[in-house]
Amino acid sequence: MAAGALYESEKEKGEPFAIWAMARSTTVDSWFEESFELTKYLAARREPRLLPAVFLILRVREASLFLDLHSWYIPPNDCVFYVLGAYGRDVLPYLFPMLDHADPFVRRNAAFALAYFGDETAKARLIEMLAMDDAGSGGAAFALGEIGAVEALKPVERLLKSRDAMNRLWAAYALFEFGMLGSKEALPLLKAALERENDKNARREMEGDIEILEDGAKPTHEGVDPADKEKLKKLLDEAEESDGLRSSMDLIAASARPENLEQLERIRQKTMNVPSNLGHKKFRAWSYVIKTVRRQKR
Repeated sequence: MAAGALYESEKEKGEPFAIWAMARSTTVDSWFEESFELTKYLAARREPRLLPAVFLILRVREASLFLDLHSWYIPPNDCVFYVLGAYGRDVLPYLFPMLDHADPFVRRNAAFALAYFGDETAKARLIEMLAMDDAGSGGAAFALGEIGAVEALKPVERLLKSRDAMNRLWAAYALFEFGMLGSKEALPLLKAALERENDKNARREMEGDIEILEDGAKPTHEGVDPADKEKLKKLLDEAEESDGLRSSMDLIAASARPENLEQLERIRQKTMNVPSNLGHKKFRAWSYVIKTVRRQKR
């Protein structure tokens, strides 16, 4: 694509054209690695004027980022946040309108990003999206699960009968999250869905969710004695200095409070700049800690 060529030569002169071309692109999957790198490069500058180009990442459908050195895939939902997360919460006012975009994959990916931001402002719209039974519905289910919107259980349950296997998978994930928050309805709904499920990926998700909920699994940090404020500060500072790669995750999850969220989000951002299987695993781990701390506010 012409938009990518400018980064090979004369970047300063070619950038305006690239921004124009990227804002008008309709396909991403066929050149996903390049589009990911371009949008991530632009997002790192945190300039609102670049968002029309950066939002190209919202058009990804099924493409993943493959790290050759590590034989590791970063899935689309994480890739979207790897880019948009660079803006921090400043991107939210621009992201909300994307939930009404004509392209259901744009709606899905906007919901993915909102899920990682843990923002509940769009909860009503996300619940509406469930009933559309298109690609956006799966993203909405993921987001509602991440923010712990247990009140959305019934519309999420209906999505378990979606025509789209990925929607059923994300609905199962949301029910798992509700189950982990104490919903007694989640487990029997997942069992019933598994009996009629024929997609291998959706079945795998449901089977794993059911196993954990049946075992009465508790968060890994439950029972860990929390650190005092001074010790927690030291742990977080050390984690930040190591790009989030060296950390006592269970102790931090047991100790962190909402006032630590800003630093926790900074640490997670640093893991996104470590392109490796370890970096991605730590991104997921810090996302879990952040989700856990946010739920203390509920």
